[in-house]
Amino acid sequence: MSDKDISNLTVEVVGLRVEHALLQKCEGHNCDFTKYEDDGVKYIFLLIDRGSSVNYYELTLYEEEGECMSGWMVARYGMSELKKVSKFSGKTHLPIKQGEEITLPIKDNELYMTPPSSYSGSDIDYKVSNDFFTCSEYGEDHYYPEGYVHVNMDKFKLGNPHRVLDKRPVWIYYGESCSGKSYLTAKCDGMHVYETDMNSELPKGITASIIVLGNKYKFTIEDVKSNIFHLDQCDVILVNFSRKDEIKKLKTKIEHLKYKPSEGYENIKLCVLKTGKSRRWSY
Repeated sequence: MSDKDISNLTVEVVGLRVEHALLQKCEGHNCDFTKYEDDGVKYIFLLIDRGSSVNYYELTLYEEEGECMSGWMVARYGMSELKKVSKFSGKTHLPIKQGEEITLPIKDNELYMTPPSSYSGSDIDYKVSNDFFTCSEYGEDHYYPEGYVHVNMDKFKLGNPHRVLDKRPVWIYYGESCSGKSYLTAKCDGMHVYETDMNSELPKGITASIIVLGNKYKFTIEDVKSNIFHLDQCDVILVNFSRKDEIKKLKTKIEHLKYKPSEGYENIKLCVLKTGKSRRWSY
């Protein structure tokens, strides 16, 4: 591998998004393995390249399990995904010190961790490391990988606490037919979607991030929730699609709330999805 194939990208760390997600796990031994998904955490660094032109990047780090090269034992890998974006998809944490930069080795538009040319024993760790994180794809052993991701949370402070989800979010889209549920999910690139109209029976352990509750079969929201994988580890968010004018009814209901001198009016925010419109009421 020639050094000229590797470039350095210097970026400012402007935020961090911590997401709960389903990640690949593995069990087994000696070529007899079972792979499955289980709850885990992804760390998404929000980065800005302020070079000759301003560019935005999201660097996602997480750990994943699989088989070692020989098929003898379970291996763990430090995974990374670098993506150029037009805008950030939100953040949960802010850097304590503004303007700090890191330099990332890049090859073929990906974070580059130099692999060993041959098995080198247990004394070499191929990784990318800086003040904010350390990511090692293989750990100290390329043959029996024990990769890892370490994030230095001491470099960050919590942003808006209402943006932080302690559990994996799952959105259930429900409501009238032909109101745009499937149309909208088709625009959600990179998200796992399940539509209940696909089958007359609900599968057990639904792992999708977005579940479209159609009207072909008579499933209820509770039916769907009871079949979500690790429901107790999920934050279920209901999104109602409707052509009807619900705003007036909701506004009237809110106006009946009594004023509490000791507390003031409660801060109530409602979002009503309507075909072609999106409105927000704040009190």
